Amino acid sequence: MEEQVAVKKAYVPSVAPWKRKQEWGGDSFPDSGQEFHSPEHPWVQCGENQNNIEAGFSYYSPDTVFSQPWNVLLIALPEDRQDELLLRVRGSDNWRRPVFVRERSPLSDALSDGLLPSSLQAWLVDFQARSKVRRIASIDGRSRLVNYLVPRPNARVRPVWDPSAKSLYIYPLLEALGAEYEDLKAESLAMEGLLVRDELVDRIRLCAHCESGALNYVDVCPSCKSIEINEVRSLHCFTCGTVNDEDKFKRVGKLECPNCSTTLRHIGVDYDRPLETMDCASCQTMFSEAEIVAKCHRCLRRNNPSSLFVRNIQTYRLGNVSGLFKSSSENTRDSIDFGGCDQLDRFSWALNWLSSRRESSRLKHVILCAHFTNYDAVLDSEGGRHVESLVDEFVARIVATVQSQDIVARVGRDTIFVVFPDTDKKLIRSIKTALDPLVGASLLSVQFEWSDLPIKAGSLIAEKIDEAGIDLPVQ
Repeated sequence: MEEQVAVKKAYVPSVAPWKRKQEWGGDSFPDSGQEFHSPEHPWVQCGENQNNIEAGFSYYSPDTVFSQPWNVLLIALPEDRQDELLLRVRGSDNWRRPVFVRERSPLSDALSDGLLPSSLQAWLVDFQARSKVRRIASIDGRSRLVNYLVPRPNARVRPVWDPSAKSLYIYPLLEALGAEYEDLKAESLAMEGLLVRDELVDRIRLCAHCESGALNYVDVCPSCKSIEINEVRSLHCFTCGTVNDEDKFKRVGKLECPNCSTTLRHIGVDYDRPLETMDCASCQTMFSEAEIVAKCHRCLRRNNPSSLFVRNIQTYRLGNVSGLFKSSSENTRDSIDFGGCDQLDRFSWALNWLSSRRESSRLKHVILCAHFTNYDAVLDSEGGRHVESLVDEFVARIVATVQSQDIVARVGRDTIFVVFPDTDKKLIRSIKTALDPLVGASLLSVQFEWSDLPIKAGSLIAEKIDEAGIDLPVQ
């Protein structure tokens, strides 16, 4: 989607206090250049054998990389095995450590630190200096991504062409870092400001229904949409008006009308070629220009080319994340944007935090669940881009209604939650009145359910909270 709706922010602790700790950029790194290269912190080279080991490096087999400590890894393997090892390393506990390659491979630019620099020691000193930032521990894919990119100012989140992927391109770094936590999407992270668009690599068109790039562009009959069409070459005799296949006019060394036997010497004087140059074997319609349709090989739907979803494929660099770098000793509250369905850890913490607070006799913490009961049906009939635009419009109207301290979150693809902290009954009644017109206002059918916090077991809210994997006490 090209546009995103700005979602209300609420000031709540961003991470549970028991998860906060001091961390040096995601991994513990030695404090000096000398300790970065020692028997306890070796530089290791992983290859098929122990030949041609770089000076200062020890040899590790691929399996040893995951069982023995190391601080710098140099990979010297064939392309396929090298890419497999890079994916494993970036998805392991060593995800942030420096990894170099001796030769480039399809995934090396996306997952490694490149070829071994001429002065590795200087590179590591700079890496260490940028790594020493006190911050919240890596508890999710976003934090891991930030921790990875901060000490690598020239690093980019790079796309890689993968014909087996649904959208034809993948971002291996996001897949590796977010594998255990969440599905990291480059464009979503850019919309949040965590990443910034850098270089345009490609522009692709995707199915309007399922957003697959497996499209086949086919010429069809504009009348009946059949693919059984043929190009025909016909002639029109000016003398008698006969129109027939060109082969029927051919005689030895000349063109002659098969009906009146007139010799056709000059085009435009004796004859011409009709504009209709194609015919349909199914409905016998003749036409001059076929219609183009884009058939999706994933969902088997036909798309008008003008309705295809256009996506720019880009590299990304780290955006402004200064707000993430806070000392663990600081008693701060982060401004959280709950606009994405993938920020469940923070949303869960906000709900638990509010549920544990004691409300006054007059004020309550209230939660609203807006569930789109026909989301799948609209998705099937209208396509992904259209249904998401309807959701965005719905969220925009909610945001315009609620107050700045209220929390708006999309959890899953068919559910919107709104949390109203410290709210009295009079205000809730006015909000209900303002939101009622949203029911039946679009193709999406919405079901509202309200509840005080903590929520009650067996309710729609409790069901959706459980489906999202949020651990929240119920009554």
